[in-house]
Amino acid sequence: MTAEDQRRIAEVYASAYLRGTLSGETERLAILRDHRAAAPYLPEAEYVNQYADSETAYVDESAITAAGAVEGGPRPLALRSGPGEDEVFELSWEAGAENPAVTAETAPATRADLLVFDALAATEDTDAVPEATVRLTDSGGDTAAVPLSDFMPLQTLVNGQYLKAAWMHPAALTEPVLQTYSLPLTAFAQSEPAFDPTEIETVSLAFDGVGAATVLFDDLGFASAEE
Repeated sequence: MTAEDQRRIAEVYASAYLRGTLSGETERLAILRDHRAAAPYLPEAEYVNQYADSETAYVDESAITAAGAVEGGPRPLALRSGPGEDEVFELSWEAGAENPAVTAETAPATRADLLVFDALAATEDTDAVPEATVRLTDSGGDTAAVPLSDFMPLQTLVNGQYLKAAWMHPAALTEPVLQTYSLPLTAFAQSEPAFDPTEIETVSLAFDGVGAATVLFDDLGFASAEE
């Protein structure tokens, strides 16, 4: 990436943060959740956005469970330099696994505009990324399901070669950087009119299980579209 493009990216993100937090232009903070909000101003590149704030109501990790997985549970995020301080939910399964999913029980009467979470397919091979579906169930038992790809594809590992040759790196070239997904609850209400987005009791991220895969998942919560 050229120095000019790097400066441009820094300018867009720094401006969005400062004007969003100091000048009250909260709509600019959408850029920090999803780079596509600033697509006309950013150079062509691969972007990963990870976003968190104090206004989002996050679900307690103890409410999250795994199904259909060989392994599932909270793990320290495995960075190139070793285990990180952040714990993420790791779901791994073999080919042909039946309905692998991470599911969270939430408090009813959740009033929010967005479902948010961080996720990553732990592979560099885009052909090996599993199909994912987000399912929300309300207190009346009505379920709305929308493919994750309708919002944004499942992110893959970032290749972080920073030395001239790959063999010069003492550790793996890839680094897991989870992407923050912000899904408008209106999309679920539109897919299933009987579903009540103000009474969400269960959130599930389900996968097709056709091939073996590992998915990292973290920071599930509900947020307002207006900061």
